[in-house]
Amino acid sequence: MELIPDSALVIGVSVTPTSLITVTMLIDGTILNARSRVFDPSKHVVEQFKALVNDQRATLDHPERVIAVGISISGAVDQALTTVRISTTLNWQDFDLGPRLQRAVDLPVFVSNDLFALSTREVSFGFGHDRDDFLLLGLGYGVGLGIVNRRRVFSGSGGSSTEFGHMSVDTNGPLCVCGNYGCLQVYAGLEELLHQAPGRPSAGRLAELQQRLQAENDNELADFLEDVGHRIGRSVGGVVNLLGIGTIIVTGETTSLWPALSDGFTRGLDETVLKFLQPVEITVKTWTDSEDAVGAAGLALHNAISLNVPFHARGRLAQAATE
Repeated sequence: MELIPDSALVIGVSVTPTSLITVTMLIDGTILNARSRVFDPSKHVVEQFKALVNDQRATLDHPERVIAVGISISGAVDQALTTVRISTTLNWQDFDLGPRLQRAVDLPVFVSNDLFALSTREVSFGFGHDRDDFLLLGLGYGVGLGIVNRRRVFSGSGGSSTEFGHMSVDTNGPLCVCGNYGCLQVYAGLEELLHQAPGRPSAGRLAELQQRLQAENDNELADFLEDVGHRIGRSVGGVVNLLGIGTIIVTGETTSLWPALSDGFTRGLDETVLKFLQPVEITVKTWTDSEDAVGAAGLALHNAISLNVPFHARGRLAQAATE
């Protein structure tokens, strides 16, 4: 049996409030390219996505081999992977992006929360090769937690299973954008972290914070970030106890600060996790701007095959797996 990698392809798209990051993936998980373009989530959304997909297909030698599109967003998506229930970062609510784009490009379209998509990709092409159970902690502008149990990505009722950042960790804490108080998000979300950091970086720039950590003996900043890591560690420790899963992957933009967060994070885990579940295995993945798009592509490929979607290229996939 031989797998022919370029016999079929998927397109993955990561959505931010200002940009669309796109990758094309072969069916063996190889990434062909990554591109970025300006995006406005407030108007002509489907038209912008349609132009993006068509432009991406136009760059390929065999555009007819594209079999599905995956879209990754920060927010809650229904279990059918079609409708954005709510995304505060994009200001979308009950937006049926999946079916509308599917009609526009004549391809299966799968829309997912970013952590759910990344977890699905890890099961298919990454950590899941030798781990059946793990937690995927996403630290970035949102704080999320993907749960993989027996190689299945957990999805709660309505699709909102990764909103780890909206667990209240301090009833007297600041008001969160979700309407509750003291959520982990208000301490560990990247925008909130940058806003509260001592000597607040100009324009909230992460790079400036990294440079300060590397170039200065800034004890105040180091103590602040260790406290943030400690709060995250204690929160994750509770989940480890609840689920009995002691393998954690850490990903997201904030991992660039991990050297300053890790001591507090480990201390929080040690204080919280039951002794018979220790030691906890922690793997930190290098973050790139295209990671969420890669996750979306992996989700599209996984679902295009496993959900038996009746798309025009299914015959090519069968041939690719048997030739």
